[in-house]
Amino acid sequence: MIILRAFLIALVLSVIVAADAGACSCVPPEQVFKDAEVAYVGKVIESTKVDDFGARLVVEVERVYKGRASGRLNYRTNTQSASCGFQAKAGDRLGIMQSRGATELFSCSVISPSALRRLAAPLPAPRGEGETAFVVPGPFGKDGLAALDARGRVLRYGRSAAYAVAACPGGERFLAASGRDVAVHRVRDLRVMRRLRARGTVRCLDRKGTRFVAFDDRRLEIVDGSRRRTVRIAEAQGEAALGDRRAVVAAGPYERASIVAIDYATGERRTVHEADGYVYGLALSPDERRVLIAISEMGGGSRLVSVDLDGGAPPRVLESSRALDSLRVAWPSDGEILLSEGGRLQVLDSATLTATATVEGWPFEIAVRAGDAFAVTPQGRVVRADRAAGRVVKLALLPRTNVGALTAIPPRPAAGAARAVLACSWSAMPTPFTAA
Repeated sequence: MIILRAFLIALVLSVIVAADAGACSCVPPEQVFKDAEVAYVGKVIESTKVDDFGARLVVEVERVYKGRASGRLNYRTNTQSASCGFQAKAGDRLGIMQSRGATELFSCSVISPSALRRLAAPLPAPRGEGETAFVVPGPFGKDGLAALDARGRVLRYGRSAAYAVAACPGGERFLAASGRDVAVHRVRDLRVMRRLRARGTVRCLDRKGTRFVAFDDRRLEIVDGSRRRTVRIAEAQGEAALGDRRAVVAAGPYERASIVAIDYATGERRTVHEADGYVYGLALSPDERRVLIAISEMGGGSRLVSVDLDGGAPPRVLESSRALDSLRVAWPSDGEILLSEGGRLQVLDSATLTATATVEGWPFEIAVRAGDAFAVTPQGRVVRADRAAGRVVKLALLPRTNVGALTAIPPRPAAGAARAVLACSWSAMPTPFTAA
């Protein structure tokens, strides 16, 4: 049974994870619901402890959303959360997704009744009209993309299995990367115009999507139609900032990485900084003359370092003694840097790296459009940062949860307008910062 096998695999993996992190790891509920043969909302009638690690549940079926289920069903569950178990008491209402005849429940197969109702509901009809402000990958039924307006409302759906999306200059095309496939989509109807071969994080370099760069941890591919140049990077750490003319990557030992700038036109590589610690974030300035480096120090603490790529000014360094957690960074304009970490969005002055504004309750990712920062929560709520008030403004609620990151589609640029260079990282940057 597909779903039972998935649960058993998740259980084995969760035990491995628990040894290091004390946590259970599950696939998204959308995938669990898709694979499940039965899904229903039920009420716990009885919960009996069997031993130190397990319990027996009797659940009465209230409403079925998928497959067939009725009456009262008996289950055994592990009560240890690190092993994908959970605890429930009599009177609790659960959304349960399972294979037919399953007699065990795991936390990966149980969600709230409201979440199950939302998963089972058909996708609402898109609005159809309006300017596309964002594209987001996600579990939208048979489609894997949604185009949104500036308030986060769905304009249309499109076919894709993309995990990474990159907007092209001019706002008419975008790239969607999946495996070794990069599809060029037209913004106005999400139609696929052509497919190219590349993999990894992508950045579009022209209006039609035929020129782009792709970085997959160990190599950088510079693609121009049928022509391409491959730059291999020994000991790449997986961090990169992709610009229009050059890329900056972290390479070498984790405890002392080299920051390497790569010129697209010539393929030339040049070391611009030696980082004493682990590099967990890079971002290029819009003019691509500076790079922001987030460094985790081996002895604890962290640093933000702004480096002039042309060597005209000494590095600017800000330090913090706080431990690292997770971070996203964007450099949307010459005057400011946006930093997301620990549930807050900070606006930094790019010249001094000092904070000028803070927005609490920020989800994580950063999408910048027309000077504003946007994101989507795990619950599918599109939000905007109100910098003046220091708060998050709620916009539309998407029809599905656990979607990917928003990608901003730029309005048609004025002549000579600069394009922001955005970059993101898997790791962290603490706050507050103090000048060194």
